Amino acid sequence: MRNIAIVAAFVLVGLGIAYFFRTRARQRPGSAVSPHYIYLGLRNLVLQAIRAKVGLPPTAAPNVPWGAVMDGGVDNGTVTVVAFSDGTASVYLSIGGGFIGGKSHEAVRKAADQMVAAAVGCRQSRR
Repeated sequence: MRNIAIVAAFVLVGLGIAYFFRTRARQRPGSAVSPHYIYLGLRNLVLQAIRAKVGLPPTAAPNVPWGAVMDGGVDNGTVTVVAFSDGTASVYLSIGGGFIGGKSHEAVRKAADQMVAAAVGCRQSRR
């Protein structure tokens, strides 16, 4: 039940950020790359990431999650929340904008740790 509360909290934070940036996330005049294209690129980088190549230490076992990705629908787009075991967390908005990194902020590190722990808990509960 605690894992569901953590995931719900991330969804609410993501939706709040998406709402805030929704009206500000327009393509800049003269820009050749759309915000949606940038979003897809960032999301694909995360989905194709290899733990060792992004500099994360090994997990206790090969099947233990070292990161978590969650997508949610927002008005006119999608929000993607990413968390890694080193405390890095990012929010990407398909309509443009978001936050990358966040590891230097204690609250972000704790939230990222909780999201990855929730992924570990979900993985263990499937057995």
